[in-house]
Amino acid sequence: MVKLNRFQKRHAKRHAEEYMSRFLDPLKVETLDGQIWTTLEDMDYEIGCLGSKRRVVVPAGTKTDFGSVPRCLWALVSPIGHATRAFVLHDFLYQSQPYPRQKCDAILAEAMDVLSCQHWYTRIIYLGVRAGGWIAWNAHRRALNALKRPN
Repeated sequence: MVKLNRFQKRHAKRHAEEYMSRFLDPLKVETLDGQIWTTLEDMDYEIGCLGSKRRVVVPAGTKTDFGSVPRCLWALVSPIGHATRAFVLHDFLYQSQPYPRQKCDAILAEAMDVLSCQHWYTRIIYLGVRAGGWIAWNAHRRALNALKRPN
């Protein structure tokens, strides 16, 4: 981990908005059956820092269940709310797998920070996807491999 001196910390706080990732589009969705939703328009997310030109485009038509949180935990961690755009981004990353799973999970945490989610909430969600996300990841990987195989 890189240590910052006092000047660097002050500068980073003052100019944080210049260095932070961001969502470039609003989220527009409609429900398919009350549990699964689909995006109506593309949603862009800039990774890393502003001007990095590294973007993830969640295309229109992407299916999502928002946060894949077990029902018994909904009182503590809602699947819909402040972090909804981050959840949709993460669902798309798992479906398309452009990066390793650990990086996709880190992008989720970064996106939740961008949305100003509380730290404890981001940490719970991050630990949850690290612990149980492999199930969805492997299912999506099998689906991607099936699409790549010639008939």
